[in-house]
Amino acid sequence: MKTVRLIVALTLGLLFLYSGAVKASKSDEFAMNIARYLILSPWCWKPAAIVISLLEFGAGTLLLIPHTRHWGASLVLLLMGMFLYALGTALLRGLVISCGCLPGQNEGSPLALWFALWKDVAISLGAAFLLMPIKKKTS
Repeated sequence: MKTVRLIVALTLGLLFLYSGAVKASKSDEFAMNIARYLILSPWCWKPAAIVISLLEFGAGTLLLIPHTRHWGASLVLLLMGMFLYALGTALLRGLVISCGCLPGQNEGSPLALWFALWKDVAISLGAAFLLMPIKKKTS
């Protein structure tokens, strides 16, 4: 079980480090992806892009450090809640947009949004797994 936890933590940690770094380096493109969700006011797009990028990078960093892994997993769950809300409302409103998960993913289709939604559910389950208490073996 310890090995599985390590693999999940490393996978999510590296994913969020990469995602945060790429979004930060292309914050204008990411801000436009945020705009397409029609949730935030225009003045929020760029600051939201920067904050989300930093939170993702921070979550990735925290997940890679054993003593802060629970904080990273908690931050991932918070981010996933926000992303699932945005994706869910986009699907319900019939928006045909790119999920904005990573810059360069410009395929805007309902199928792509559904895939992104289920991917975020899987990431949430991974983060929740990392928050589960570890049972200590009793002799």
